[in-house]
Amino acid sequence: MDRQDRLMNLAEGFRECSKALAAIGDETRQSIIIALIEGESIAFLKRELETDRLI
Repeated sequence: MDRQDRLMNLAEGFRECSKALAAIGDETRQSIIIALIEGESIAFLKRELETDRLI
């Protein structure tokens, strides 16, 4: 596979994931996703709600 083919594949991958990338583009959303992945969901969300960072 040459360079142009790799770039076209990369572009296609970005197109396929564009909605997901847009959804996690916000820093607060990224923090929530990371917390959920790391298993801190309840404590993290409680802290976020208490500081009004989700609103």
